Amino acid sequence: MIDQAKVTAYQRWLAADRGVETNDYDELWRWSIEGPAAFWSSIWDYFGVLGDRGAGPVLAGGPMPDVRWFDGATLNYARNALRTARTDPGRTAIIFNNEDTPGGTLT
Repeated sequence: MIDQAKVTAYQRWLAADRGVETNDYDELWRWSIEGPAAFWSSIWDYFGVLGDRGAGPVLAGGPMPDVRWFDGATLNYARNALRTARTDPGRTAIIFNNEDTPGGTLT
C-alpha cells in the first residue's frame, strides 16, 4: 500500500524532477523542515497550482511568525479546488460536515 500512496508518488517525482532522494517519510519530513523554501516550491510545482508565483522569493523574512510565503503570488483558491470539475465531474470536490446534520460530499 505504501507504494500506491500519494506521498510516495510525490517522493518519486521529487527524485526524478528535483534530484531529492528520500527513502521514507521521516527523510522527506526532515528535508521539508531543513529547506522549507525548496519544499514549498516543489509542492507548488508538483500539484500544478494555478496562479502567478510572482517575482518574490518562496520564503522571506523570519523567524516565524514574521515570514512571508510566495511574496507577490496571486491565486484563486476556488479555481484550484474545483479545477477538475470539467475533466472529472464525478470526482468529489467538497467534503463537508456540520454539527447539526450529517456531512456529505459534492461533485
